[in-house]
Amino acid sequence: MNTTTIPSFVFEALINRKWKQAMDLEMEALEHNNTTKLVTLPPRKNLVGSKWDYTVEYKADGTIRGTGLG
Repeated sequence: MNTTTIPSFVFEALINRKWKQAMDLEMEALEHNNTTKLVTLPPRKNLVGSKWDYTVEYKADGTIRGTGLG
């Protein structure tokens, strides 16, 4: 049985090598697909917030799907 701990906060994920790798892969995919772009916030403009939603997806056979967290 897999016992992957799901982080509640980004700082918890960033100290775990596997979660950090999963986050890096997600950012690369977003940039590759032109769905996000990191830019400097212009003066007097408000930031639109976002957040990471951590979860583990399982295949039908019970193994973890995707990023190698298992």
